[in-house]
Amino acid sequence: MERTLGPKRQKEIDDHAAHIKEENIKSLSGKAQITDIGARWAFLVSGFLYGSMRLSILKRGERRRLDELERTRPEREAKIALEKKMKQEAETRELENIMSPATKA
Repeated sequence: MERTLGPKRQKEIDDHAAHIKEENIKSLSGKAQITDIGARWAFLVSGFLYGSMRLSILKRGERRRLDELERTRPEREAKIALEKKMKQEAETRELENIMSPATKA
């Protein structure tokens, strides 16, 4: 058998709990608001700092990549020019081979 409280005692307990809850809300409301605002500002500032750090890392990486491209540009251009020249020479030889048997015959 479960023991139950009478309605009068239950009401006293509920009233006391409500009173304690109100007191806690009153005493913590000012502190909670201050810490809540402080936490929001801290979160906002940390977001700015993290974003600026990531941006500087990305900028450094982009700068490094562009420097590497500038450094290797002459090599790439020379390689492309050599490939074009070799392709033109191959086409010229091919045309000469095609035309030479026709002139001999």
